[in-house]
Amino acid sequence: AFTIFISKDRFFATEGLDGQPIKLGGGTGTNNNDQLLAIKKGSFYYTLYAGTQQQFMPEFKQLLETIKF
Repeated sequence: AFTIFISKDRFFATEGLDGQPIKLGGGTGTNNNDQLLAIKKGSFYYTLYAGTQQQFMPEFKQLLETIKF
């Protein structure tokens, strides 16, 4: 399964990673290998993690195509 972390302070477990810039669901952030995304929208930090089980990647990609913050 995948996980979404929401914080008013910071992203979860993304320090030191060199992701690619992205815009997603009205927010901006970074994409780390399509499995760990960090998005800032308004005063919130959203960290989306696909997990390690590849069978959930189609659902995770669908989430990324439809999400709005």
